[in-house]
Amino acid sequence: MSDNANSILFGAGELFVLPETVDLDTSTDSEIEAAMLKIGESSGESTLNYSTDFYDVKGGVLNQTIASFVTSEEVMFNAGVCTLDMGILNEISATYYSEDELTGKRTLGIGGKLTVPVKQLLFIHTKRQDGKKLKLKMYKAQNRSGIQLTFNPESESVFNFEFKLLADQSRQDGNIVKIEEEI
Repeated sequence: MSDNANSILFGAGELFVLPETVDLDTSTDSEIEAAMLKIGESSGESTLNYSTDFYDVKGGVLNQTIASFVTSEEVMFNAGVCTLDMGILNEISATYYSEDELTGKRTLGIGGKLTVPVKQLLFIHTKRQDGKKLKLKMYKAQNRSGIQLTFNPESESVFNFEFKLLADQSRQDGNIVKIEEEI
């Protein structure tokens, strides 16, 4: 284990969806907290994957690489969630949700909807070492995993979500995701 004071030991966290009316960079902490809709609690492993494609320019006598440019980038966020609210699930999925107080039933309809919403996400991880927060601010996230509900009587079920993070051209200095760590 590294004894570097800046190292981060990842683990569980909470995943939230936020309405467009909240700006993750300029809204106050209390405004953000008031608007957060909890998707669920992470079961212990969430990952942020950043990958790029390059174009290499070759030339010279030996046709060596003389320059290289990023031609595309992809950012994916994966989270296994062990608690879930159907109303919030509707916020990130191509589903229909209704709640009827007269019958006392909530209904989540799946199928027939061809658009998956793009939402702001906030993942908050509390570091075991010191209790400080690590926040992943994701400006435009789209659930690409669909829905898989597993009912296991022997142990808790984990709902695995995979979000493709899209670029927000209105932002500077990290227009896909920003990672903030309390120090």
